[in-house]
Amino acid sequence: MYSYTIENVVSVLLTVTVVAIAVGNNMGVIAGPSSGVKVISKNWLYALAIIGLSLGYICEGWKVRIITFLQLRDMLVVVSIAILTLSILTLTGFVTSVTQIFMGVLIGYTIALSGQSLLIGKIAETMLYWGLTLTLSAAASFLLMKILLGGRAIIIKNLSMFKLVITLLVALTAYVLGANTLGFIASFTILGMRQGNIFSVIAVLAGIVIGAVIVKGMRGTHKIGMGFYGLRYSSTLTIYISALVLAEIGTQLSIPIPLSLAVFSGLLGSSMGMKLRLISGRKVIEYLLASWILPLIISLAASYSIFYILS
Repeated sequence: MYSYTIENVVSVLLTVTVVAIAVGNNMGVIAGPSSGVKVISKNWLYALAIIGLSLGYICEGWKVRIITFLQLRDMLVVVSIAILTLSILTLTGFVTSVTQIFMGVLIGYTIALSGQSLLIGKIAETMLYWGLTLTLSAAASFLLMKILLGGRAIIIKNLSMFKLVITLLVALTAYVLGANTLGFIASFTILGMRQGNIFSVIAVLAGIVIGAVIVKGMRGTHKIGMGFYGLRYSSTLTIYISALVLAEIGTQLSIPIPLSLAVFSGLLGSSMGMKLRLISGRKVIEYLLASWILPLIISLAASYSIFYILS
């Protein structure tokens, strides 16, 4: 009983912490595009984020579970690596993917402990879908941008409707992030492995509120919303739609999706659709390296090294 209590306390604290940091960092995913066009006030953004994330986790968070057998020691290592990496990136203003960091840790864990070969197929499937997400999000945003630009007069006449739709898409994006990303990372904790555990739900909800209200991650929000080019109502709409559809499909397939990657590739596709030449190729490469490639490599290497030593 005593050991079980220790596991519960540690798991609750780790869950609250990693969810708070993840939500704070990914406020740039939820709020970034809309902040660029200033459609919604900050307070409404936080409220929509909290409501959407909470509903997404409660309703569909159980669908995205890859790992269900970590011991307390392994859980501590996995979550600690994720927390450290996310904290550094959040403080420096980079919107990274908590999903990608956890996947890097999981890959390192799988390589170090060759006995976990059952995970290899799922990891390969996930990485393949990531590649499709990067390509399809950019392509979908590009095509949608072309369609919307072809009806410019309609867009101007229905500007208020676009604001309403973007507000709805912010809430839906938060919902999908809660279902996919938060469901995925919560499954790494001892409580998350016990499906339907009330303490896990409470811990995740507490982390959501702390992340949205206290951590916030507004530097990352600014970078996604205005750091590459000035977003318009139409481009904001295409970015949300492409990322939202692909991430929700991933949830139904039980595949964790780096939603920030889908949003970023959608942003690039939208810019190509508007024939913008203002985006610096150097900035894009630097951002991809710092926000996705290096965190994945670092989390993988750290995980492999630590689990190899422990084994």
